[in-house]
Amino acid sequence: MAGRARKPPKTPRPQSRNVGTPKDPRARVVWLLALGAALFALAVFLPTLGFSFLIVDDDQIVTKNEGVRAGLSLAGIRYAFSDFNFHIWMPLTTLTHQLDWSLFQDVPSGHHFHSAAWHAATVALLFLVLRELTGRIPESLLAAALFACHPTRAGAVAWVASRKELVCGFFFLLSVWGYLRWTKRPSAGNWFWFTAAGAAAMMGKPMAVTLPAALLLLDWLAFNRAADWRRWPGLVLEKLPLIAMAAAVSVVAWYGQQSEGRQWYPVPPFDFRAQNALYSIARYLYHTVWPVGLVYHYPELRLTLTPWHAAIGVAVTGAITLPLAWWAFRGKGRMILAGWLWFLLNLTPVLGFIGFANAAMADRYLYIPHMGLLAAMACLMARAFRIPETDCTVPADAPLTRQIQAVLWPENPRVKWFVLAGAAMVMLTAAIGVAETLPWRDDEQLNLRAIAVTPGGNAMAEVNLAQIRVAQGRYDEAIRLLEAAVEREPFNPFWRYNLAWGLYEAGRYRQALEYIDTRMADMAETHFVLQLRSNVCFKLGDRQCEVESLEKLAAFKPNDAANWTRIAQLKSALGDHKGALDALKKAAEIRAAKDPRLRDAAEALEKARALIDPDATPEPEGNTPNADAWAERESRRLGLSPSPPETSAPITP
Repeated sequence: MAGRARKPPKTPRPQSRNVGTPKDPRARVVWLLALGAALFALAVFLPTLGFSFLIVDDDQIVTKNEGVRAGLSLAGIRYAFSDFNFHIWMPLTTLTHQLDWSLFQDVPSGHHFHSAAWHAATVALLFLVLRELTGRIPESLLAAALFACHPTRAGAVAWVASRKELVCGFFFLLSVWGYLRWTKRPSAGNWFWFTAAGAAAMMGKPMAVTLPAALLLLDWLAFNRAADWRRWPGLVLEKLPLIAMAAAVSVVAWYGQQSEGRQWYPVPPFDFRAQNALYSIARYLYHTVWPVGLVYHYPELRLTLTPWHAAIGVAVTGAITLPLAWWAFRGKGRMILAGWLWFLLNLTPVLGFIGFANAAMADRYLYIPHMGLLAAMACLMARAFRIPETDCTVPADAPLTRQIQAVLWPENPRVKWFVLAGAAMVMLTAAIGVAETLPWRDDEQLNLRAIAVTPGGNAMAEVNLAQIRVAQGRYDEAIRLLEAAVEREPFNPFWRYNLAWGLYEAGRYRQALEYIDTRMADMAETHFVLQLRSNVCFKLGDRQCEVESLEKLAAFKPNDAANWTRIAQLKSALGDHKGALDALKKAAEIRAAKDPRLRDAAEALEKARALIDPDATPEPEGNTPNADAWAERESRRLGLSPSPPETSAPITP
């Protein structure tokens, strides 16, 4: 009698290594390590709580920005989404600044703590993403720790104005984490997660426009979803909303760079921008492995860059890419290649191919690119130590302390050496990171150090230090610094403007006017120069000079009632009563459009006739009209100041 066929025993399914799932025996350890990484990041940047605001962009982005000072209000939210904040559309970042202002006002410690908290959250998230992406704890923890304390983080974390790097980086990673979940468990919720987080990253800073390409890179090298070319249309389609938003944000970012007067900074020729971009890759790598002597602004190399510098960049990039590609396509280092290409891809928007101002290189730009590069370096180091391909396992019901010990001090001697080497590397990096962060505590230390460590001098730092010296009343020293900046970079119109401003602040009005008229002809018709020239003329008492400048300025500010009122006062004083009437009518119309109670047309015409012919229409109160006095009274009645409409301020690109 034939017996019943017995079913073969079921092969036990391997436990998932996904973070946070019940099947992961070390989920608690992973989350505790993520918390530890976040606390480590906070500890590194704890000194920033005693730092001040900086004159470098903090004032224009936060402390003197009325849109930010409005706080989290309807007006503030409207400003965040509908306007540029210092020529950048970054509504989500602007909202974080508004929250700070609502909570802390002008107390810098609160703003700095908020930035450090963003960084700490990003560090924890980076560890979780790398752990889920690779299934490996040692390399993921090492990469996250290095990212947390690397000295190039100083500019992003210790500088309140660089909050955009942190907000963008956090949501960039959050989108990647959601995408990892989407690739393993496709669902509407996971798709919405990575799409919404990606949109938030682009609203944090336009640099996140590379996100769709970064996800495709992971499809290719990490998930092997792109091996069959027939799958590419579907891979692109699922990212279509992010691609569309990236295109729109790119257009808005370009427009923002052309606004705010940036168009009068001459964009370097394309061959220079291309050479600088290639050379910058090599410089960023150098700053990664030797992060000392970092500064907040690196001088533009327009006078010193040669094709040989570009050749260095090409040689370094090729020397890394080709071996990694050969190794990856042999199936031995795909994740390492993915990290390296992540670095190159996410640097693309800030390498300077598309010219903007004079900041074609800045260490803060490494915030997102470094995530991949440091992960690749950690994986490469693990390969060098030949640590096992799988994590050390402990029983799922083992005590938590034993599970933590299995990660931080495992029995395998190779892993122990890896842990020791990694810990030493992290401690050394953290020590250098703290040292590189301390100069950010105030304006004077930051700029003095930039001048000291930059070979050949640093024009940006000299101009900013000159502003400090002007505020201290040390005008002669300020003028010397400004003259040095102009001599160092004569092609930069900002430095020439600031020299004219310094002469004005020092009370050298004749010298300032002569400098504006002789050395600044290429930008004489710009808003900032016209405003400065009108103020210089005002100080000199030269009414004709002032009115000429203000009339040209009116082309940039046609709806500035104060400017038209000042023109009316000057023209009446010069005897041009008809011109004064025309200017005052414009001022009245502008103010009446906002508040009709301030002015009506009949009253304006009546006053105008009194101005042109004092005998034609008597004053209502029986006073004999006087041109100068009348203009001043009208200015006061309209709620306007008869002095120049704005004070001139220093400008940095």
